[in-house]
Amino acid sequence: MKLTDSQRDWLTLTLVPGVGTARFIKLLARFQEPKRILSASQAALAQVVGPKLAERIKTYQEVSNVEVQERLLNQYDASLLTLEDVDYPAALAEIYDPPLVLFKRGALHGSDANAVAIVGTRNPSAYGERMAEELAAALVVRGITVVSGLAAGIDAAAHRGALEAGGRTIAVLGCGVDLVYPSQNAELMHRIVQQGCVVSPF
Repeated sequence: MKLTDSQRDWLTLTLVPGVGTARFIKLLARFQEPKRILSASQAALAQVVGPKLAERIKTYQEVSNVEVQERLLNQYDASLLTLEDVDYPAALAEIYDPPLVLFKRGALHGSDANAVAIVGTRNPSAYGERMAEELAAALVVRGITVVSGLAAGIDAAAHRGALEAGGRTIAVLGCGVDLVYPSQNAELMHRIVQQGCVVSPF
């Protein structure tokens, strides 16, 4: 995907070390949009986030790797959502410290607001794995999206159960959407991208 100017500004600020959600929101309250944050003087930024972070924002935007991120987005057929995008999951936006940006592969639907997370041990019994699959299948046939983490064990079983029942499932990763972990879930991840969505703040 080709990033819009606004998305590039969001991503630039997100990549600055020390700019988390709380500070970003403080900056937005003062400057209204990321573009104005990036063009603000160091002194004006320092009034909001202090001198050290203000200096980092002014210097880091010159060396940020937005171009690298954009190239990877295209390579993996991924896209970027910012906290202001209408497709950003509403429930996630309401948590205490939501990710400023999400990388995704696949599609998010409005119906995904009706979701249940199924997570568990990486070393389940055969019974536990079967129950995770059956529970996921029972949920998706009722129009509920199953969310899990693509880990081995219960997470993978939940995704499989949702897919086999023809429903939607979302994998929330602790690594980038360009990575498969564990590696044995590569085919499962591919199926999720086709039938649901893989998302990560990385």
